[in-house]
Amino acid sequence: MYSSLLRQLDIKLLIAFQVIHSEGHLTRAAVRCGLTQSALSQSLGRLRVIFDDPLFVRTASGMAPTEKANALAPTIQDVLDRLGGIIAGERSFDPTKSDRTLRIGTYQFATITLAPHLLEIFQAQAPRAKIQFVHAGPIEAPGMLARGDLDLAIAPFREVAEGLHKTVLMTGDVVVVSRSDWTEKFGPLTEASYFAASHISLVNQGLQADPIEAHLDNTLQRRRIAISVPHYVTALHLASRSDLLATLPRKPAEWLGNQRRIAIHKAPIRLPPVKLSVVWHQRSTLDPFVQWVLQIVWNHREKLLEVPDE
Repeated sequence: MYSSLLRQLDIKLLIAFQVIHSEGHLTRAAVRCGLTQSALSQSLGRLRVIFDDPLFVRTASGMAPTEKANALAPTIQDVLDRLGGIIAGERSFDPTKSDRTLRIGTYQFATITLAPHLLEIFQAQAPRAKIQFVHAGPIEAPGMLARGDLDLAIAPFREVAEGLHKTVLMTGDVVVVSRSDWTEKFGPLTEASYFAASHISLVNQGLQADPIEAHLDNTLQRRRIAISVPHYVTALHLASRSDLLATLPRKPAEWLGNQRRIAIHKAPIRLPPVKLSVVWHQRSTLDPFVQWVLQIVWNHREKLLEVPDE
C-alpha cells in the first residue's frame, strides 16, 4: 500500500528536518530537538536517503538548505501542523454544538458566491454557529489573520507571509469587457486596438495596484487609464455606457454583467490566470472549528464558488 521509503519516514524525522531548516545550524537544531549532534546527523542521513537529496549542505555559517529542501519545507510544516491538530482533538469536534462565529475576510464578488452556499451548510451542520464576512483582500487580510481578527481569508493571494498557510481553490481566466456594440465602432478586439483604447482600472479587493497594471509593469506595454474604480459592478456599468474597456476575471464579468449591454472578449494579450486561494494562520491548524470549516471549503469549493441562481 505504501512505498518502502514512506514506511521509513516517521514524525521525528519530519520534526528534525523542520528544525534544521529553521535553525540553519546542526548544533542549535540538536539542542532544540533534545538530541545529540550525532543522533541528529543520523536522522539527517536517513532523510537524505528518503528524499534522494543532500537537503542541507555545510557552509561557513552552518547548514544551508538545498533547493529541494526549501521546496519541501512548507509541505512538511503543513503535515506537522495537521498532525498537531489531530492530537489537539480535531477528530472529536462536534459542529452541532459549536456557537462560534466564523470570520471570513474576502471581497465583494466572493461574498456573493460564498454566502448562500456556506450559510446552507452551516444551517444544516452547525445551526448554532454564525458567519461574519469582512471586506479584506491580500493587503489587509495577512495582518488581520496574524492579530486574530479573522479566522480565514479568501482572495487572489500571490504569496503569503511566514506563519500563514495557503491553498488554491480555483483558477480562472481574465477577459475584456466592452459595450455591446464596441466592435461595430472600432473593429475586432486585437492587441493593437486593446492598447489604443482607454481603460477602466480595477484597484479593489484590498490590492495596492491594479493586477493588470502590475503584470504590464514587467513588459514594455502600457494602457491608458481613464478612470480607476474599486468594484466590478462599477467597472461593468461604466464599460456598458462608454467606449472604455474593463479587464477582469471571467466569473464576475459573466454574472454581474448578464443584465447589462456588454460584450465579453477573450483577452488579446497574454495575462496570468486569477488564482483564488484560502489563507489561514498557523495557529488555526490547532483550532478544530477552523479546520472543520477549511475541510468544508475544500470539499465544496466548486459549489461554493459557483455563481448563485437568479
